[in-house]
Amino acid sequence: ICGGPCYSLELGLGLFDWVGNGISMELTTLIVNVIVTIRHFIQRYRMKRAILTVDGRRQWNRSVKLGAQLIAIGMIYVVGWVPYSLIVLIQMFQSSQELVDILSRFLAYLPYLQELILPFVAILYMPEVKGKLVALFMFPCSNMNRRHQNRIQAIHNQTITTHIHSRIPNHC
Repeated sequence: ICGGPCYSLELGLGLFDWVGNGISMELTTLIVNVIVTIRHFIQRYRMKRAILTVDGRRQWNRSVKLGAQLIAIGMIYVVGWVPYSLIVLIQMFQSSQELVDILSRFLAYLPYLQELILPFVAILYMPEVKGKLVALFMFPCSNMNRRHQNRIQAIHNQTITTHIHSRIPNHC
């Protein structure tokens, strides 16, 4: 058993496969993310110059957050696959046991890790969740005080009278 597609052991076919299926997809994702992000910010900058109102500022802030979310999600894919593809390409030209160990121990699981991280990255860009996480991690002591706001305190200047009724009949 060769461990992968046996045609990848042939230099020409393996190189064609990894350029076509590996590197081209990552480069396409990277280039499209950069182009869409630049286009997004250019259009928003033009809009910001044209409209200088409170609503325009709010819309500009939303578009900045949208651009940051686009970059974060796109980069998770690129960071997960580029090292894997580069080591496979290096392995095709120069076979070494160290690269095989790195590939099989660490980088083979990186795409699975990026699938696990992606929902958390998407959640982090939700304003409610982001505000709570920032408050939790940046000001942990102040959050402790906020958690214990419901306290029981003694009421002063009031008298409370109670009547104790006995269950034992008084036979006097």
